[in-house]
Amino acid sequence: MLNDLVFDISECAKEVKEFGKLLKGKTALKERTDILKFFRRHQHISAFIALYDTHITKYNKIKHEYNVAGKFQADLIVGDSTKHAYCLIEFEEGAPGSIFKKKSVTRSFPEWSGRFEHGYSQIIDWFWCLDDIKKTTMLEEDFGHGDFSVHGILVIGRSVNLSDTDRRRLLWRSNKVVIDSHIITCLTYDMLYEDMSAKLEQVKGMWRL
Repeated sequence: MLNDLVFDISECAKEVKEFGKLLKGKTALKERTDILKFFRRHQHISAFIALYDTHITKYNKIKHEYNVAGKFQADLIVGDSTKHAYCLIEFEEGAPGSIFKKKSVTRSFPEWSGRFEHGYSQIIDWFWCLDDIKKTTMLEEDFGHGDFSVHGILVIGRSVNLSDTDRRRLLWRSNKVVIDSHIITCLTYDMLYEDMSAKLEQVKGMWRL
């Protein structure tokens, strides 16, 4: 079951600063001991990751380690119960080689890493599972009755390990590849921090941060 959240933008701003300190303090981030541990302890920044879903305007539902119909487990789900819109979020490690393999002498560009493809494929499986049972009553408790939208987010790697071409490839895949009308936003932890900071700056006066 999803948990209710009363989102606090001021608390979120504090947590974003803490996230920035985490990124500055480590060049590589481990999935369980660094990433999952941090976001479990910080609910408001966790909810704020859903900023990439334009359907979501109210971050009022959240659950870490969400069980997707008893078949899969998502690291995090964030939702807007009024708009029936939900973000499914997968965290992977933030280390060299997380997104692209080391460049081979036989290839002009490095291949996508197994870690990236694993995380990306997991989100596709979540989409399949939800679509497969969305017309049943299994999802009503969490998603409400009727139609709902889902958006996938894969957070992986560090920006410092990407060349300009690597970054363009990552953004192209994120912006251009659509799975059954669903978007999967792909970004590094540094990109996430930069986007959150920029968004908070936009609303600074409005919310008196």
